[in-house]
Amino acid sequence: MVVEGPGSEARASAYDVSIVLPRRIEPPQLVLDTLARIRALSSTLRVEVIIVDDSGLGCDHAYLQPSHGDVVVISNDKNYGKGYSIAAGVRKAAGRYVFYSDIDLPVDIEDLPQAMAALESTSKPAILIGVRVPAAGAPVRSNLLRRITSRTYLRLFNLLLEPTVRDSQCPFKLVERGFAQQLFARLFVRGYAFDAELIHVAGRVGAEVRQYPVTWRDERAPWSAWKTAWVFGRMVYDLLSIRLYWSLHRSDLKHPSSASRRAPALAVASPTSLPDAMTLHREAPSAKRRAEIT
Repeated sequence: MVVEGPGSEARASAYDVSIVLPRRIEPPQLVLDTLARIRALSSTLRVEVIIVDDSGLGCDHAYLQPSHGDVVVISNDKNYGKGYSIAAGVRKAAGRYVFYSDIDLPVDIEDLPQAMAALESTSKPAILIGVRVPAAGAPVRSNLLRRITSRTYLRLFNLLLEPTVRDSQCPFKLVERGFAQQLFARLFVRGYAFDAELIHVAGRVGAEVRQYPVTWRDERAPWSAWKTAWVFGRMVYDLLSIRLYWSLHRSDLKHPSSASRRAPALAVASPTSLPDAMTLHREAPSAKRRAEIT
């Protein structure tokens, strides 16, 4: 695993929240625009930013200097998936809370302080998930097929796992750090459907799943019919896998004995934590491949 940014001593200072953002092929300017929006929170919150590069190409992150030199960058040695990358960032987080979203930050980051206050008011361990409310007048980038498959996926998620959740895939999730690290250590889904498993496991251990409306802009790329069908098929397969696995391994999760804010204990039998497949040493990518995303 390659980690760039402040050392452990510098990161030992308290943060209110760690923001984890996965990146694959997005251009540097998009990343800088996102970081500028996050910086606007610095007057009210102490924020740690962790970017997880899942391209596997060892991109040059020099563009973050000097304005964003405190950003922690984790580089995977190959493309493992969004779920794997978010879990890697959560493991390194130092803030009291962990928030994760997409690298283009399609939700209003200004909603974060109020969301943290809402999570703080809970009487037991909880996970806060955003419910997307389209911004007034904002253009819609995604095509019709992608919107249809997204709605169909949610219906299947409600049917198989959690019937009361209104938006499992909203890129606005907030969890207390200790509880988040326990939850992510149990997940086996590495791709887009990891949100579904996270919510399901949190509910299984007795945590409150709090839903919170957030302003959202549909910045999703208009995928081809082939890619939309492939991703949808994979996510449905993952939903079925989650349902089967946790039906067979109910004893692996222990419910909290009381409604305290202390995170419920998660059993360690039959561990499914992600393998540490990120390495310190890797072959440098070719100049052509590096140029694709830098």
